Amino acid sequence: VAFRKSNTIISYLFADWFMQKTGTEEFEEMEEQELADHLETFYVEVRDRSGQPYGLQSMKALKYGINRHLQNPPHNRDIDTVKGVAFQSANQTFDGIVKRLILEDKDQTKHKNYITDEDWTRLGNTPSLSTETPGTLQSKVIFDIIIHFGKPSKEGWKPMTKDTFKVSVDSKGCKYVQVSYDYGKKFWPGSENKNTVMYEQRGEKKCPVASFEKYLDLLDPLCDSFWPYGLDHANYGRGKEWKGENVWYSRFPIGESHLTGTMKRLSQEAGLSKSYTNQCFRTSVASRIMYCSIE
Repeated sequence: VAFRKSNTIISYLFADWFMQKTGTEEFEEMEEQELADHLETFYVEVRDRSGQPYGLQSMKALKYGINRHLQNPPHNRDIDTVKGVAFQSANQTFDGIVKRLILEDKDQTKHKNYITDEDWTRLGNTPSLSTETPGTLQSKVIFDIIIHFGKPSKEGWKPMTKDTFKVSVDSKGCKYVQVSYDYGKKFWPGSENKNTVMYEQRGEKKCPVASFEKYLDLLDPLCDSFWPYGLDHANYGRGKEWKGENVWYSRFPIGESHLTGTMKRLSQEAGLSKSYTNQCFRTSVASRIMYCSIE
């Protein structure tokens, strides 16, 4: 469930390509046939940042991620880019690309440190992502942010303040979190795109927006840093004496290395089979979208 809205990463890639082709990012309300024509060209032309074709798993993640992006809130399109008749030609082109990737042995997933299903399950059950203590709540917010927005630049963690993020409500009454445009443009390429958001998951115990709002409410109002030490920290807080406080966090900002090492630390605390980096979590989300879509 935590990956349901993560297809915003996928949709950004298409929106960015679409912007270069048409001068606008607005593809969600396009007529089916016009969208199908653009998708067919996109499948042929899309490249990674180094200019190389994507691997097999990444291509499938793009295909299924765009479909889920259109079908999920706030767009709620009654459209199927995977099986719809209007998209038959686009999908035939896509199938041809997949066959070529297999023949040329360009499946890049074998070179990636993707997270296994067993490790995803361990993450879902680990108390290290609980919302009941300052340290674990903060870890969950970092986790959710990386899953939905990707990781910022290394120097982009510490400058984050309470104004870096904004909670809004769409026309259907659904809450979502978005990165401020100015901050994203400087420290977090892609996150400032209006299609890149973190939606609430109503009724879900681990809703990322609910965790985010709880975290925001428990920060010290006199501290503008978005990543201060929790009051349960032995050196910068009160250790075990934090319980019952209306404020859960100190006024001492966390060091950069602690923030950038969050996913490695979570890997150890959750007892995962290997140590994963922030980038591993982001790239693994694309695969999870693909498999969830197929199921």
